Amino acid sequence: MHSKKHFTKSKYSKSVTENKTRFIPSIHPVSIPTSPKESGPPEKSLPEVQADFAELENGALAELIEDPVDSNRTMFAIFNRGRVRLARCVEDRGRILVPMSRDTLGLSDVKLPRGVLPYMHAERLAYNIRRFIRRAVDVPFEYELLLSAYIMYSWVADRLPTAVYLSVIGLPQSGKSTMLEVLSMVSRRGLLVHDISQAAAYRACSNFNPTLLIDEVEWRTSASMTALRQLFRAGTNPSARAIRVRQSSSCFGPKIFGSLEPSPDSALNSRCIQLSMAETNKSGLLKPGHPSMVKIADDLRQQLLRFRFSVYKTIQPAVIPGDKTLRPRSRDILSCLAAPLVGSQSHIQILLDYMKFKHNPMTQESLEPRHEALLAALWATIHFNPPLPGVRIGGEMGLRAFTNEALQAGGERLIVSDKGTGTMVSSLGLRSTERTKTGWILVFDSPTLERCHHLMKEHHNRYVQGPVFVQYSGTCSFCKAIAAATET
Repeated sequence: MHSKKHFTKSKYSKSVTENKTRFIPSIHPVSIPTSPKESGPPEKSLPEVQADFAELENGALAELIEDPVDSNRTMFAIFNRGRVRLARCVEDRGRILVPMSRDTLGLSDVKLPRGVLPYMHAERLAYNIRRFIRRAVDVPFEYELLLSAYIMYSWVADRLPTAVYLSVIGLPQSGKSTMLEVLSMVSRRGLLVHDISQAAAYRACSNFNPTLLIDEVEWRTSASMTALRQLFRAGTNPSARAIRVRQSSSCFGPKIFGSLEPSPDSALNSRCIQLSMAETNKSGLLKPGHPSMVKIADDLRQQLLRFRFSVYKTIQPAVIPGDKTLRPRSRDILSCLAAPLVGSQSHIQILLDYMKFKHNPMTQESLEPRHEALLAALWATIHFNPPLPGVRIGGEMGLRAFTNEALQAGGERLIVSDKGTGTMVSSLGLRSTERTKTGWILVFDSPTLERCHHLMKEHHNRYVQGPVFVQYSGTCSFCKAIAAATET
């Protein structure tokens, strides 16, 4: 696309290039042309379309920023071949793109970059983010590193296939609210709220893809929170959409929750990286609103925008050696979280260790009580000595009876029937069933044994005590392999 006269660069604007090593000030024009001839739409009328971000026909990237001379207005920072310019509108594919207005729901509360600043490299940028965080909150080093990776991830989250959530939990005065405020200052389009409806969350996420931070979440309070939990579960998948009359919405994107305790929703918990906060006696911590914090955050947002421009077309999920011991969802989270720091092996290793030794155990999901009891019954049956070729699904000496015994021992009032047991066997993914004269049986072939061990590895089971795999590793090859992998 060739710009017309009114789209030419203002004489006041400055460029940022990859090759310059000296410090380059933020792009803060003294004035931006406003006459129709210079910055208005072309003489031939073209439709205007509001946009928060666009990849233009010529390959340039246009990102929404705050007008550096008027905080109530927005502009585009346009990046093309290592150079950046500012514009109030841009022509693209037979239309005029204009920056989304500050009047858009939620956007008035978002801290946007006011320009673009260079950064040395990704590791240095992560280091500067860690320094910024520790000025206001006292957290372990591994938290600092994880949070710096998360901030960088938020600036490229729309280019990655899985949305990563943070769950910041702790007692009152543990620093949760301060943490969320600090993160909102440097995450991409951080929108910090204390309450939000399902409709408003969909609308904000669909309009300008914020990093949504929700403080003081009361997970158990109402039916509306149940609906929000469902929304959040779907929000990790970019293809999940909500269809309403004349509207299709998505809630995909990074989210950070602050609460007293984790959500009771185990499926949502498995999508969240949990950070536990504790009250600190450390002196010298600054308030997020301190002038120095505000200035550093302003610079970091501009550097992070430059980072986004640099990696937008090339970033992809990180391939991490050693992540095979993680559950599939944990691997997906890690690969996206680590993507901005893929060149730093030390950073990647710390993230992997956190996911392996803290996230995985903390977020292990339990099955529904009936399925949990059935799996416990199967676990005991497949480890009989000598081994059995299979087990009846119904009857007094079958899985139905063993499952009901486990439920009763666990204090559950549930009772399953023969038919219900067969349905649960199918829902667990156990397909090796045969019909005999005495009824249906589950055959203990290799796929059945492998599936049972996989389910026991992935889901906590209250009916099975002790080191689950170690106790049978002497007689069961599946248990032996899993126990060995766990030790490494």
